Amino acid sequence: VNKVMADAGVPVKTLVGEGHAVHEGIARVVESIGADLVVMGSHGRRGFEKLVLGSVAQRVLQTVHVPVLVVRD
Repeated sequence: VNKVMADAGVPVKTLVGEGHAVHEGIARVVESIGADLVVMGSHGRRGFEKLVLGSVAQRVLQTVHVPVLVVRD
């Protein structure tokens, strides 16, 4: 993906992190690097499973102040 974006003239910086409150870590990185966009995957959980496990993508959407592109697998 980075090569495709670079070939199109779009600068991309990829960061990978781990943690318990993932959405907070993502928000900190967005602020610290001045990100323009967050791209993240989603397992697309539904119903009871989503209620029990929560949704990192949903929390990121509520926390950051930049566009978020969620890609379902």
